[in-house]
This record gives sequence, C-alpha cells and structure tokens, in this order.
Amino acid sequence: MYGKMMIEELKRFFNTDELKPSIVVLDVGVFFPYANQDILKFDMGLNELPLDAGRFDDMKFNHRYPNRNYVTLSCINERKISRVGYPIIGEVAETTGEKYLCMDYGIGDSNKISIVVPIMFNLTEDAPCATIQVRMNLRNPNEPTFSIHVHIPLDKEEWKVMNYWSHDEVPEDDYNELLIPDVALTSEKDCRIVYEPIVINGYGENDMVV
Repeated sequence: MYGKMMIEELKRFFNTDELKPSIVVLDVGVFFPYANQDILKFDMGLNELPLDAGRFDDMKFNHRYPNRNYVTLSCINERKISRVGYPIIGEVAETTGEKYLCMDYGIGDSNKISIVVPIMFNLTEDAPCATIQVRMNLRNPNEPTFSIHVHIPLDKEEWKVMNYWSHDEVPEDDYNELLIPDVALTSEKDCRIVYEPIVINGYGENDMVV
C-alpha cells in the first residue's frame, strides 16, 4: 500500500478527514513457522529513552501477509484494525529527533529478550513522514535475527531500500549496513541488546509505502 491509498486507510483507521502532518508507520512481521503461534510473546514501543519500559497497549497479532508463517502486529482503534501495521500521527516537532524502537520477544514461559534500536528521525514540514519495516526471524528462537528496511524515494518513479541487519552476512553495497551493538548499554544479565543509532530521513505523504 502506498501514497494516496495509505492516506485514505489512515483516515479510515483514525476516523478523521484530516490527519496531523507527521506520520510514522511501523510494519512489523515476526517469522514464526510453527503450528502453535499462540506461544509467541512480542511487545513493542517507540520511546524517548533507551531503557523506557513503555510499550504499546493498543495492538494485536494478526496475519496481514500472504505467508501465514509471519505473525504481524497491527494497531487497534476501538473496533478498527489497522491494515498497514502500527501508525503514529502527530506534529513534526513531536516525531522528529531521536526515538528508541523497543521490541521484547519470548516463547512460552521463557524470559523475554529486549532489543532496542535508536532511530534518529530527520523529519521536516516538507518531509514529515516515514515508514519502517521490521522483519524478525524466530525460526530458531535460540538464534534470532532481525532486519530493518526503510524505503528511500530517489525521484517520482524510483525507490531504493536501505537495509539494516542484525547478523553478519550483509551484502556489500551502499544500501546495506550491519547493526552494531552498543556495548555500554547492552546487558546479558538483563537480556537486553541495544544497538548503535540509525538515521531515517522523512519524505512526503505521497511517497509513503509499506
């Protein structure tokens, strides 16, 4: 979904004819190819501080992708369910700057592991929007991997995707980077991995895509 289609979907979801100027959409899919997906535990938040315990309390698991091995996360607004993931709308001044994408996952009764990715949002009045795709692979829960994908509009007809990877096998080009753990904030005792910051530049609402 992209451009005007996404804007119409967000208006439907938020039940408004006019959205606030800044829009950030989190499209998160967890690859969990097992018959009992109910044992998956996953929480998420976009916080002001890296160790903030705040997590979204208005989301649910569903299957927005054709591949049902993926468990997706969608925001809920009363009886409506977002078709694009978890959208956040606000003023540009509220959404720009450094935020912390926090994700906690676990299987069954196991302790949750926390992943924190600092994101520097460069949003402006002319480019107030951003979409972030997160793909987590829990095929082997003991060796989880994840990646973050950000669409970059080069012109009206051409896009590139910037990819950030938690694992070592990263293609060697300008659009793939390895996420580096921040050793000062990462804690094995607390089951927490904090990464070095990434930068996401904004774009216009007609360039939004998930």
